[in-house]
Parts: sequence; C-alpha cells; structure tokens
Amino acid sequence: MPTALTRILLSLLLLLPLAAHAGDAQDFVAANPAKQASLLERWSAAPDSARLPLLEALQQGRVAADSSKTAFIEVNGTYQPAEGAAAPSEPPRKLRLNNRLRGLIGTAMASHQLLAEDPALRLAAAQQLQKSAKPAQLQLLNAQVASETDEGVRDALTLALANLQLVDTDPAVRLAAVRLLGETGDPLARTRLEALLDPAVESDATVRTAAETSLAQVKRKLLIGELLGQAFSGLSLGSILLLAALGLAITFGLLGVINMAHG
Repeated sequence: MPTALTRILLSLLLLLPLAAHAGDAQDFVAANPAKQASLLERWSAAPDSARLPLLEALQQGRVAADSSKTAFIEVNGTYQPAEGAAAPSEPPRKLRLNNRLRGLIGTAMASHQLLAEDPALRLAAAQQLQKSAKPAQLQLLNAQVASETDEGVRDALTLALANLQLVDTDPAVRLAAVRLLGETGDPLARTRLEALLDPAVESDATVRTAAETSLAQVKRKLLIGELLGQAFSGLSLGSILLLAALGLAITFGLLGVINMAHG
C-alpha cells in the first residue's frame, strides 16, 4: 500500500509542471500570427520557468501541430504531445514562424532566462534585452534590477531598463533613466550617456545636464576598475618574478655557483 501511494504522489508531482501552464502550447499552435505575437509579448512580461521548454522548442523549430490543431514537440525525430497524451492523428507539420515571431520568441526566452540560477545565463539574457526589450517589460525589468544580486548582471539590466525609459516622451522618465545609468560601471552606459549630451538627441536641458553628471560618475567607476586591474596585474607579475628569482637562487646554491645564504 505505501508503494502504491508513493507512485500516485510521484505521478501527481510529475504533472505539476504541465498543470502550471496547461494550454500554452495548445493556445499558441491554434492562434493566428497576430495572436501568437500577443501571447509571446504577454509571456515576456510575466516569465515563468515552467514555460521555458516550450520557448526553447519554438526557438529551435521543434513545435508542430496536426490537422486538429493539437500541439506536438519533436524530440529525437519523434513527435511527443506538448500537453496531455494524445497521439497525432497524422504526421504533424512544424509551425512556420515569420521574422517578427522569431524575434519575439528570442525576447521571451531572454525574459525567462532572467530567472536562471546561473549568473552567466542571466547576464546573456540582460544583454539580449538591451536590444529587444519592449515597453510591456518595464515592470519586470524594474523588479529584476531591484532583486539582482550580481553586480554585472544588475548593470546590464539597468542599461536594458534605461534603453526603454530614454525613449519615453516624458522628460521626467528620461531623467530617472539617466540618473539610473550613473549608478552603473558599464562601458555601454558611457556610450549611451555621451550621445545624450547632443541637443539633437536629447532636447531637454535638465536631462542633458543630468547625463553629464552621470557620465562623470560612470567614467570614474570605469577608471577605478581599470586601476584595480592594473594593480592586480602588477602584483601578479611581481609574484611571478619573485618566484623565478627564488627558484634560480636555490638552483645556483645547490650547484655551488653562489652561496645559499647570499642567494
């Protein structure tokens, strides 16, 4: 009896990931391209790790549907039901995605990878969002900047957030973005701020002044980082030379070329 109960519980646990997003794959394959774009934008704004396998399959072109619009995912040459256990009524056909949908899938993937435990994955996702983030992701980016513990990832997220805010029509929003950039040490932030000093790019004088202040802050942080790097490099080289000198002294001392005490 305990064994049977354990099997039941394990079965229920295995179903939980599917239950969390039951219908996502089905909704996507049944939708027209405009509706598919809306779904991807909504998923980008509210990522959930349970949806990541579906997005990966979409990105890799492994999602298919049969004539009844049942969703399947290709795994090692065979088609597995994306949801439930229905077998295909006939060989499924892979979805054809236009360039806009492929771009939105990439953006949605990046949003979902912000939840990854690996900082390298989060950094790559943040860098992708610097180029492709949408206004609907503002709330998500604000939350991620506030909660991110890795400084490099946080700087990259800050730049992604600022890129969205800097095109806002409200000067107050652009001003907040400029001040936010001043808190980072990202070289790309320096480039972004330098462009804002041009009145042809930023028409608001207050924002331009703030950009100048933030630019000075970023340059100072970059300079400190460069000096620390040079100091570390010098210490490393000094350590190597010291070890080499000690090695030579011991070697020549053993050979009797020099007095060990003097060496």
